Amino acid sequence: NMMEPPSESRRRYDKVAKESGAFRAGGLRTLKSSPLQQLWRDHLLALSLLQAKEYAEGEFVILFPAQNHHCAEAARQYAGLLTKRAHFRTLMLEEFHAVVYRHCTDDWVGEFYNRYLDFGRIDRALRSDRM
Repeated sequence: NMMEPPSESRRRYDKVAKESGAFRAGGLRTLKSSPLQQLWRDHLLALSLLQAKEYAEGEFVILFPAQNHHCAEAARQYAGLLTKRAHFRTLMLEEFHAVVYRHCTDDWVGEFYNRYLDFGRIDRALRSDRM
């Protein structure tokens, strides 16, 4: 639910954030708290790789099921604290799976769906536990 307790922030985080130009002024306090802190730290990792010239280009993508309202709200809040230089976007897991499925028929694609998107399996498991 993205509400884990805040973790210790390191000076390196602030340095990467400032050098990236990806974050709006005055937003660091919000970024360091739940529900945004984990998104911020993950994004900083991607930005640090760009800063170190490990990659010529890159983007931080938050990938989550459309029905995960906690992630959707956190992503909305997070996007509001970013500048145009953020290299950021959100993508629904269902959209991602549909694109991959159109181009790949390997077993892992079905396994991915079963693990992350077949909510009927959860319903069936819950019903069988009650019996």
